[in-house]
Amino acid sequence: MTDSKQFISRAFELAGEMEDPLIAISQLVAAIDLIAEALDEDPASGAIMRIAWTVKDHIKTVESRRHEIRQLSRRLVHPDDGARNAVAA
Repeated sequence: MTDSKQFISRAFELAGEMEDPLIAISQLVAAIDLIAEALDEDPASGAIMRIAWTVKDHIKTVESRRHEIRQLSRRLVHPDDGARNAVAA
């Protein structure tokens, strides 16, 4: 395998390795949501919810980019797979 394919392959692996930390962060945000709900009458509840929403939005962005990196890496290492998938569609 050429150096460039190794780098691309490693980028694909790294994007895959991001999945578990993103899940962990999502679970943390779910816990923050529960805390905010428990503090429903407390003025801090709104601020806590805003923090959770902001983190959720960032998670969605990172997950989208992670998915795109994996797709691009796969196409660069295995260009024939992309052509086959286009014909199948």
